[in-house]
Amino acid sequence: MLQRAAGAEGTDVMNHRERPADREHGSGWDVARSLAWIVLGLTCAFATMAGPAAPQRGIDAVLVLDSSGSMRHNDPLRLRVPAAKLFISLLSKGDRVGVISFSGAGWPVLGLTAVTHQQRLFHAVDKVSSRGAYTNLYAALDKAHQMLDREGRAGVRRYIILMSDGQMDVGDTKRDQALTQQLLDQELPALAKDHIQVYTIAFTRASDVKLLEKIARATHGLFRLAALDKDLHGVFTTLFESAKAPEMLPIQGGEFVADGSIQEVTIVASKQDRKVTIYLQAPDGTRYSESQKGAGMRWFASDRFDMITVPKPQPGKWKILSSQGQNKAYIVTNLSLATNVGEKDLPLNSSEQIEAWLAKDKTVVTQPEVLRDTHFLVEIQRPDGILSRFTLFDNGQFGDAKPGDGIFTTQVQFYKPGAYTLRLIAMAPTFEREITRYFHVTAPPPAPAVEPAPPPPAKPAPPPVSTPKPVPPPPKPAPPTPKPVPKVVSPPPPSPPLPPPAPAPMSVGRLLEVFVLGNLVVFGLIGAGFLVWRRLHRKSGAAGADPGAGTPEKAPASRKGEGKSR
Repeated sequence: MLQRAAGAEGTDVMNHRERPADREHGSGWDVARSLAWIVLGLTCAFATMAGPAAPQRGIDAVLVLDSSGSMRHNDPLRLRVPAAKLFISLLSKGDRVGVISFSGAGWPVLGLTAVTHQQRLFHAVDKVSSRGAYTNLYAALDKAHQMLDREGRAGVRRYIILMSDGQMDVGDTKRDQALTQQLLDQELPALAKDHIQVYTIAFTRASDVKLLEKIARATHGLFRLAALDKDLHGVFTTLFESAKAPEMLPIQGGEFVADGSIQEVTIVASKQDRKVTIYLQAPDGTRYSESQKGAGMRWFASDRFDMITVPKPQPGKWKILSSQGQNKAYIVTNLSLATNVGEKDLPLNSSEQIEAWLAKDKTVVTQPEVLRDTHFLVEIQRPDGILSRFTLFDNGQFGDAKPGDGIFTTQVQFYKPGAYTLRLIAMAPTFEREITRYFHVTAPPPAPAVEPAPPPPAKPAPPPVSTPKPVPPPPKPAPPTPKPVPKVVSPPPPSPPLPPPAPAPMSVGRLLEVFVLGNLVVFGLIGAGFLVWRRLHRKSGAAGADPGAGTPEKAPASRKGEGKSR
């Protein structure tokens, strides 16, 4: 969240914090078009756009292009190839470019080569394919670092531009983790130590966005995602303006105003498809195109954009015709807009003083006739895309140190962490200027947990001091014990009868004993009954077998008589 510092609330001329219309919207373009804009932005970033006031000493840059098989899907038109050629063609004498292709490993296609050998560089870019099986980000950066260490020049700025659509993948999960850790712990600190900035571009959301962002932040570069069309122009302007901080002309409705101090203007005009023809109309009404260029014009046309360079443009209002999307105009001039805002990280909840001034040949412009009708504005885009705009003053108020010194000031507080875009605009009846800065607002890291201090070691107890035991006094004679008097104690009330004890549970052994005993009794009774039956059966059998017996009825009488005679 942004808020003007205390004392300047009334000067917020156009606060856009809650207006959805101020947010950028996509135009339906595909991811391949996003890539083209990104690399085009880098091309502009390193192009020779500095005038006599800011001479360039050249750059050494390495293009690191993903050649894994998935690029056939994410960049079907292979726009990274013509965009890389555009990058090469617009650099100037003294600049050098190297090309590295990578998938499972990094392969230097061509070492750092002067851009004057344009055909050699173009041929190297054409060799980058989309047939690799893996994505080894560590190998890609390591090869680029080696190239800059071995072939780079002292005293020039050095860049690595890494474009990938994947994650660390060498076919082994443990190896992937080890390479990622090696990249974070060793390669990135080494790149930062050598002052090599890495710009990372992710083609899809399936990329390792967090890792690519860490790579950029650790080397003071920038990360951008080109997965959605709404991110297209933000990625382009971010990479370009962060690298070169060029002077710009504000473009509104496809129109911009050139003044007599402009030595050269470079226009980047977007278009819907290759069939669209971009026209550039001068203030006198003359129309120019790729096939009908003016004297000294340089015109590069691609499927998604045209880049036009006009030396010494005619003063007045220029128009870009047949263009759809966001356009940019970058200029070389000795009348520039400057600011104290850098690209360092700012602490959360900080109140920052923003200053801007016009400089002519590096000298602050203070002439009242120039500044009287010049308005200075700052537009800040928060991490959530909301825009806020504030006016800057040179009146000794709202943080301004001295009235009339040509330095316009305001104060802004930053309440939301994340990536910010700051756009400064100077507008006058006869000229306009614009510059852009990028920075992060960071929250302080959480305080580490404080572990309680261990208790001090206990001091050993002093040894006991032996003291002589006191001699007890002689016992006194005990008084005579009186005889106890018997007391009559009433008997306690009878206790209620206790319930019968519950039978104890019978153990297994006891059950076996009962079982065996019961069986013995049963078999004993059966055996005794059998013996009785057998005896009776024998007696009855013997009686039936006697030969003297006539009939059964008379037998008992003769037995009785025999018994009596005895």
